[in-house]
Amino acid sequence: KAFMPSVEFHGNTGEIIASKRQSEQTHQLGPVVSGSLSAAPLGLPGKFGYEIGVLFGLTDATPDQTYKAKLEYEFAF
Repeated sequence: KAFMPSVEFHGNTGEIIASKRQSEQTHQLGPVVSGSLSAAPLGLPGKFGYEIGVLFGLTDATPDQTYKAKLEYEFAF
C-alpha cells in the first residue's frame, strides 16, 4: 500500500434541475499516486498517508492544470 497509482476524475455539471451549458461545466482528469507508510520508524503510533497528482482541464471553464497534494497522519485513540 505504499504506492498506489490511479486515475481521478472530477466534474461539475451544476444543479440537477438546471445543469450548466457544456462550456460552463468544469471537468478534470489526471494521474494520482497515493499510499501509506508506517510512522513506527519515527517512534510514533499509526501511519502517514499521502496523495499527489495533477488534473488536466477538459473544458474551457476548467483551469488547464490543477495540482493536488495531501498529507495526513492517522492514529487510533
